[in-house]
Amino acid sequence: MTARVENSAALSLDLHARQVPPTAALRGWIRTHLPGLGDGVSYDLQLICTELITNAYEHGSMPGRVRIESDGRKLIRVEVDDSSRSMPIMRRLSSDSPRGRGLHMVASLSGRWGAWRTRTGKTVWAELATRIS
Repeated sequence: MTARVENSAALSLDLHARQVPPTAALRGWIRTHLPGLGDGVSYDLQLICTELITNAYEHGSMPGRVRIESDGRKLIRVEVDDSSRSMPIMRRLSSDSPRGRGLHMVASLSGRWGAWRTRTGKTVWAELATRIS
């Protein structure tokens, strides 16, 4: 994992195929660099990041990148890139399957989410409204 803190409220992490997803490091960065979120919003952000990164590793191709940016007041944006051109699909929820809930969680926790194709694959993003103290 290569981490670059661009400023006090932005992070960029490179994702690599042969590495374990850096979700623990990312959750630690959120707690350290965005302490004014409050526990509820911080946990929501950590879960959104974990789900988007997990999807990139399971359904996308690596290498990729995750970025978290905060405007310092009202909005936090998470973007996860991978080199797959396949767009994310929100599956129908089923009590028979333990899988397919990640994007439903992202949609319910974030204010908005979506994806777009890039020259090298795609970016999946989510925004979380907040008030950082």
